[in-house]
Amino acid sequence: MSSRMRKRAWNTVLRVVPCYSHDFNGRTSLVVFLFLSLCSDVLTKVTLKIQPFNFPPNPPEETNIQVVCGLERGDLPVEFQWLKNDILITRGSVYDIVPSSTVSVLIIKNATVKSSGNYTCSARGPSGEDSYTAELLIKGPPRWRTIPEDTVVGLKSPLRLPCNAYGYPTSTVHWTKGHPTKTGDTDLEKSHWQTLLDGTLITDAIKYGDGGEYTCTISNGVGQNLQKTVHVTVRGKKKKVPNRE
Repeated sequence: MSSRMRKRAWNTVLRVVPCYSHDFNGRTSLVVFLFLSLCSDVLTKVTLKIQPFNFPPNPPEETNIQVVCGLERGDLPVEFQWLKNDILITRGSVYDIVPSSTVSVLIIKNATVKSSGNYTCSARGPSGEDSYTAELLIKGPPRWRTIPEDTVVGLKSPLRLPCNAYGYPTSTVHWTKGHPTKTGDTDLEKSHWQTLLDGTLITDAIKYGDGGEYTCTISNGVGQNLQKTVHVTVRGKKKKVPNRE
């Protein structure tokens, strides 16, 4: 019988209870009461559950990472699946999956900062289904996600210059005006410019004097910084100041 559903058969119990009575003439009569009782155990259902797992803390790049997903309880057979950030993982040059009847081993080959993310193991079998998610953070220098580019913008128009990277620890983004090695760079006017959490530099209305070079620098304390200088061209007529004689 399956361990998922445990029960005992219904047990029939016949009980005989004698009872004696006496009438007014002194005669004794035997009266037999029969009691029929049924007994059973309450059905107990065991649901499938995955044993929690964790990745090693902040491994460096070019490390082979292995993690095991197994059952804490549940009936066989069980089908396992792995997902990264809710996308199904398949075997190939980046990942390998070693299956067995009770566990599934995920191998991440030569992990890089791109390998960081949320990894989910899901299992499905006769006892139901379950999933468990753990986060992997690979320690490494920042890598470009969005590289800023030269742009042309109209006078008094809004401007957005994206600049961000992935890596661990989390990177910081710093924008300056100018070229750090050619002309020197200076911090931006905070009342006119704003840097968003994702590193994007924005302003609501470009002024004529905003044209020129802008440099984005990304760092996280690991390896070399990322740096990119772009040129912003402002189009529009500059307001002329009348001569006063």
